[in-house]
Amino acid sequence: MKRHQDQLTFNLATAEALGLDNYYISDSNKLAVKLIDKWRSWTNRKLILLGPTASGKSHLANYWATESGAVKLSPSTLFSKDVIEISRNKAILIEDLDDLLLINTDESSHIQEALFHLLNTLSQSTCYLLITGCPPLSSWPISIPDLFSRLKSYASVNLMQPDDTLLTAVMIKQFEDKQIKASPELIAFVSKRIKRTFSSVRDFVDLIDELTLKEKREVTIPVASMVIDRLVNIEKADGFEEHTSVNEGKEISG
Repeated sequence: MKRHQDQLTFNLATAEALGLDNYYISDSNKLAVKLIDKWRSWTNRKLILLGPTASGKSHLANYWATESGAVKLSPSTLFSKDVIEISRNKAILIEDLDDLLLINTDESSHIQEALFHLLNTLSQSTCYLLITGCPPLSSWPISIPDLFSRLKSYASVNLMQPDDTLLTAVMIKQFEDKQIKASPELIAFVSKRIKRTFSSVRDFVDLIDELTLKEKREVTIPVASMVIDRLVNIEKADGFEEHTSVNEGKEISG
């Protein structure tokens, strides 16, 4: 990672070779990045990419869609399409399958039936398939046992919660995106006190941004401490649960 003005410097690789601008690689995500890069060698041409909210899985999935020429398919409209025709595509991307099944609860059974039909058809084709969602796979709202068994048989890879280096890099990037100046001391202070999740980093930076816009306040350590306390209270009120990353199906090791 290059020095960002007067901010911190890390020996952190970027995925420039993959064409992923500002996508930083650490032990938390390097296996997932490697598999996305080597997509032509996927077992049975299928992969499930699992990761918590704000972990960068959408970034990786959309990069893969561009590289593979994938058609982005919404499960909410799946049952209205011809699965034979769909399977003739070179590649298919279905993002956040678990969320989409929850959003469309009235149509969920129809979507699941159509999806199962599609997966069976794809097993006989040369089409590549990437499905994304939050871990664990066992928590996905799937009521058709054969569909769950089919998904579980696919190789899966997890984007883990961030390690110290990636957490700091993500925080710096999000501050920069919002054009907020943050000193190395402030970054170090926050990194030691915030929950070690991508969503907590995102929420912290959003709260700081809101505060600086409304009250025209500088981002200081006392201000950051106040925002951390506010974030803790919000997470408690929302019943925050930290998700663990669990590889299901055929785990790929690199």
